[in-house]
Amino acid sequence: MIKPEQFLTESLKAHPYGGDVAEIMAAAVQAVDPYQAVSHHLNLKGGLLYLGGQTYALRRYRRIFLVGAGKAGLPMVKAVVDALGSRIVDGLVIVKEGYGGPEKVGAVRIREAGHPVPDQRGIAATREMQELLAQTEPDDLVLTVISGGGSALMIAPIQGISLQDLQSLTNTLLACGAEIGEINQIRRRLDQIKCGGLVRAASPASVASLILSDVVGDPLEMI
Repeated sequence: MIKPEQFLTESLKAHPYGGDVAEIMAAAVQAVDPYQAVSHHLNLKGGLLYLGGQTYALRRYRRIFLVGAGKAGLPMVKAVVDALGSRIVDGLVIVKEGYGGPEKVGAVRIREAGHPVPDQRGIAATREMQELLAQTEPDDLVLTVISGGGSALMIAPIQGISLQDLQSLTNTLLACGAEIGEINQIRRRLDQIKCGGLVRAASPASVASLILSDVVGDPLEMI
């Protein structure tokens, strides 16, 4: 796979100002790289974890778990694991088919699933995640990494809704040109893990989230 920086350099080199434009574009791509974005907002100094504007004293937590879903899941997991290492005792993150690679990053399992149409792999991986979160205790910390595509990848249909129902609904919405906000408004009402369900599943542990937005305006309910 050709890297964005390489593509920009090759496509712009014929232009009189192509070199300068390529450098600017490459810098822009680097600035929004998922690994770099997470690393910028997550820092460990001594026994303190700085996550965005919050500070977590790690001595308060017996275990740290990492869960989540999204197309940018793998580089986000790598950034968190590079920062925290063996402090993460277990985890599971669901990524789009073809966006995975290693089966594990540190202690975190990587599962691939269908996107944008959900599939059985997404249901199985989400169930595995729920089973992991069912083990948490009040002195645990659960970190979540969420990025675009997570609503299709992390799915736990409510009673009475089948995978076939979700697939048919998704195909219909995509075919009629529905926007992601409209699709997610419907998905949230048919799923156990969305609309706060992930936090409820992690209870009674503390939960902190790293969310990478691909939606204009960054509305959390749409990401």
